[in-house]
Amino acid sequence: GLSADADTSRINIVIPNKSSATLPQKVDLNRAEAWLLQALPGIGEGRARMIIDYRTRNGPFRSVDDLGKIEGFGQSTVDRVRDYASVGD
Repeated sequence: GLSADADTSRINIVIPNKSSATLPQKVDLNRAEAWLLQALPGIGEGRARMIIDYRTRNGPFRSVDDLGKIEGFGQSTVDRVRDYASVGD
């Protein structure tokens, strides 16, 4: 809150419009370390290790949908992480 002697004439509140708002960064499935993969919804330590093992054996993911190729990853898991993950270049 404001203190009793605060000069409110110097407060400038800026609300960015959607076109200038910064979009959140996504976790790159091809580059992220285990700790970062674990930040994705539904991805714990075990699934993070599975993602890393899969990309080590099979090469880079071509799309987030490729997560569905990992045994134990269903469509619901893929859908949960879709908005938070990318596959980079």
